[in-house]
Amino acid sequence: MPFPSLSPVDSFNPAIQRTTGLLFKPFRWSFYWRMAVVAFLSGELGGGFNLRLPANFPNDKGRRGGSSEFLNSVPWHLPGHFSVTEWIIIGAVAFFALFAVMLIFLYIASIFRFILFDSVLTGNCSIRENWSRRQREGRKYFQWSLIVMVISFSVAIVFFGTPFLFAWSSGIFHNASQHVLLLVLGGLVMFFLFLAFLLVAGAVHIISRDMLVPMFAFEDISIGEAWERVKRMIAADKSGYAGYYGMCILLAIAVAIVFGIIGIVVLIILAIPAVVIGVVIFGILAATGWNVLAIAVAVVAALIAVAALVLIVGLIHVPAVVFRQSYGMYFFGARYQPLMPYLYPPPPPPYIPPPQPVPA
Repeated sequence: MPFPSLSPVDSFNPAIQRTTGLLFKPFRWSFYWRMAVVAFLSGELGGGFNLRLPANFPNDKGRRGGSSEFLNSVPWHLPGHFSVTEWIIIGAVAFFALFAVMLIFLYIASIFRFILFDSVLTGNCSIRENWSRRQREGRKYFQWSLIVMVISFSVAIVFFGTPFLFAWSSGIFHNASQHVLLLVLGGLVMFFLFLAFLLVAGAVHIISRDMLVPMFAFEDISIGEAWERVKRMIAADKSGYAGYYGMCILLAIAVAIVFGIIGIVVLIILAIPAVVIGVVIFGILAATGWNVLAIAVAVVAALIAVAALVLIVGLIHVPAVVFRQSYGMYFFGARYQPLMPYLYPPPPPPYIPPPQPVPA
């Protein structure tokens, strides 16, 4: 049968209907909490990690061994009396450990991206089965994510790191009052470059999530072939994909506001018993003298609290995650034929009554 060609606005209503049908008609608790786990491990609950470093490091005035003010401000000799070489080794080990953990989570998220896709498409969330079944597609998506990550870091270093280092080495920051106009103009240029970088990165993320994932799920094609096909599809319908990108941005803002308010209200309600339990545990630990067993109990309690917090946030955001996945399916499915039969299954055959027995 002919399938409808949905615009970005037309894809909104069927996505809502699919979301309400999967989650609430009827409500299935086993499906709901599994979707919360899948949403978290696929990376759909947040946009990334925020690393905040202090603006000024403590300055050890008693020991100055370099000409750079930045190096002099770094606390090389904290308690423990580590040397500069030891601090470099510690920093390198910490960096590679953090990088390894990031790669592990990126690999897990790549496979769970397909588990999320399958769960919303079929209405059945089987994590263990899909984890085994989607290893090949997940590795392919992991490779694509690494390519995007390397290109993104390279572009960021070239367009943002190079001008900053040039201005720093030229002494512009040290004599800022003499270069006010240059700093203002440079700041504006960097702001618009950063905005363009975010828009391009967001477009690549949406293309990867809503176009490459279905292609990898239905077809055994390479990353290069899939990317070339995506470029041809976008070139054939530029206005449609531009409108879809704009709708994705608006929906992301709306979801962040609505579910952020809901999450804050829920966390405020849960904060009261959490504080009471924390005070009780602290009092018990203080009474026992903070021995090894008490510290271990405190650590376990903290880990349980963090896990409970993540689960609660995931449960709150499940409708938004399912709707976001459904919205992408209906828009891209109208332009990708293998996906359409799953979104618009054929009607069941008409009921034909069995033949009546002929009387003797």
